Amino acid sequence: MKRSTLATLLLSSLMFTGTYSSAIVAEEKPEHDPSDLTKATTSGYAAMSNKGDLKVSISGSFSVSPTQEGMLTLEGTMNNEGEYSDSRLQYFHVFDLESTAVPKVAMSLDMINNDAFTTAAIGGIASITLPSDKVNLFVRAGVLGGEYSDDFVEMMGESDTATYGATGDIFLILKTGNDGTYFMINPEYTYMTGSIETSVLKTTLEVATPLSQDKTRWGQIKIENTLASTSSTHFDYSADETVVWALYKAYF
Repeated sequence: MKRSTLATLLLSSLMFTGTYSSAIVAEEKPEHDPSDLTKATTSGYAAMSNKGDLKVSISGSFSVSPTQEGMLTLEGTMNNEGEYSDSRLQYFHVFDLESTAVPKVAMSLDMINNDAFTTAAIGGIASITLPSDKVNLFVRAGVLGGEYSDDFVEMMGESDTATYGATGDIFLILKTGNDGTYFMINPEYTYMTGSIETSVLKTTLEVATPLSQDKTRWGQIKIENTLASTSSTHFDYSADETVVWALYKAYF
């Protein structure tokens, strides 16, 4: 592994496109709403970046009780050379709290694999009630642990592969019309430490609109800016990169 690949590893491995979407007990209404990040669904999407990377995801949901549901999501990315880039497996367990202030929450197990590291995180996401039904607010937090790959550790001049850290997000969503079209801003921060210290701030701007009258098909555009830095005893690196994703999502 060459040091010139470090930016790609840091950016692509930490730039997942919102698999927190769809995580909590679905209300009985005919229209699908991807702006509700706390709803369990059976869906899938395909996305392509302006750099030619391809990302696909599939999610399946099931009922546990009248106030609980589960959802399993598998996501994978292939780079523009047709090679494996990264993958992610998530399980959400969803609770309807019947609370006015925090009506829904979901606990999650989140596993990530790429050429740089493999991690597992435990966390949760909650919906926060705001005065306007045109604005949605969601917050997420988690702790993680895992290990860097041998090649990555060697490239950084270290020998200890263990890592641990934390991650958190804020999702602010504005609905602009009755058809479901919405805009979202999502700052996400991830910190990993050990013999190698990694810090990533990713800010996502997203617009989505339904492509079918029954709202089972959606089109989305995401602009992701990532500020990343990694350091060890022997090496420091930082990167600033912006990627645009075009995404097609379908509900089943």
